[in-house]
Amino acid sequence: KTVIRKELGACVAPIYINTNCKICKPQNISQNLVPWIEMQRILGVEAITMYNTSMTQNTSRILHYYQKTGFVTVIRHSLIPGYSNRLPNAMAINDCLYRNMYLYKKIMVIDLDEYIIPYKFALTLPFFLYQIAEREKVNYTDANFYFANVLFYKDFPLSDPSQDITALRHRFRMPPQPFPGGAKSIIDPLLCKHAHLHLCYYHGPRSMTIRVKPEEGALHHYNICKHDWWKTSN
Repeated sequence: KTVIRKELGACVAPIYINTNCKICKPQNISQNLVPWIEMQRILGVEAITMYNTSMTQNTSRILHYYQKTGFVTVIRHSLIPGYSNRLPNAMAINDCLYRNMYLYKKIMVIDLDEYIIPYKFALTLPFFLYQIAEREKVNYTDANFYFANVLFYKDFPLSDPSQDITALRHRFRMPPQPFPGGAKSIIDPLLCKHAHLHLCYYHGPRSMTIRVKPEEGALHHYNICKHDWWKTSN
């Protein structure tokens, strides 16, 4: 039986609450979760797979609603004792790739504080990717796409406190980081043998890598500045 794969699905790293980790995900992501999910839908994502290690009650309620609509699938995921987030993240992402490898032509690997935004060609990611592959003279089926990390620091002093949604509140960004530098990817799950949250580590023999130009599309990453350089700079 021939299976017609849909255009684009998304895999998200595990959601977990860790009060002892100072640089981990916020304990309550529910405030920005609905806008994040709806933005993925606008960008052309057809379904999202998430992994739950632990979450707040508000987050659980939101995801329960989206599960009923069929747009989100939430899978129970356990942390490995002695590890923080790296290894469990890799396990979840690879589980997601194998679950969806025959369902979607491309899988976007992303986190809940990030958006992959196309600047040229189209508003939706699938059409954007087709245009990039055509211009680069690469077979779309064989292409994996990497997007440069552009940081929006949530503790930057020039943010807009009048906005409730993170992506609207923070308008000042850092220059794109050099690759790999936190890049995120949209990959073909049939060509990627092993992936982490950032990159596909082992490619199939036909796989082609396209580094999307930062002026054409980038990863918008809303995070807290882990360094104090801007507080003391003139």
